[in-house]
Amino acid sequence: MTVESRSRSLRTYEARLDLPLEEVFAWTSDVERLDELTPPWFVLEPVAPPPPRLFVGVEIEYRFRWRRFGMRWRSRITDWRPPHDFVYEQACGPFREFRHEHLFRPVDGGTLMEDRVIYRTWGGRWVDRWLVGPDLDRVFAHRARALGVAAGVARGPEVLEADEESAWGAGERAGIEEVRGAAQVEAPPAKRMP
Repeated sequence: MTVESRSRSLRTYEARLDLPLEEVFAWTSDVERLDELTPPWFVLEPVAPPPPRLFVGVEIEYRFRWRRFGMRWRSRITDWRPPHDFVYEQACGPFREFRHEHLFRPVDGGTLMEDRVIYRTWGGRWVDRWLVGPDLDRVFAHRARALGVAAGVARGPEVLEADEESAWGAGERAGIEEVRGAAQVEAPPAKRMP
């Protein structure tokens, strides 16, 4: 991938679910379930009723609170290929740039779900490293647990710290910082999910 700005970041999260690909895709892409996938501290409310189905070009607008700041976010579906992937990008919102790729592939009796989030923040690396990045890690850790709970097989992921090479070595040379998190969704959750 060609990177134009040194302040762009890439965060990758994976979760394995013991469910068929089509079922995981349908559940994850259901806009009505977004509140189940979002942690309670990150209140996200649609401005208008969400569309009954998603396709390329659909836009959805939300209000949300992040660290006591009220914000609006409008996302646009830019790629839609059920049951293998879909992508939304920020059309208007708090980031300089934001792209979330949802990728699904069958693996040994289940589905591997990978989320790739490519973004640029206002305030650069400092804001990303100390505020946005850690909050994204928490959001995706919650999301993996919530998916597992819904599937009845959950254990929350342990978000892994990036090794020095991926976060500051090769990624830095390419102008992109990558952080990976992983989840094996297998055992009962340690605590009740909302």
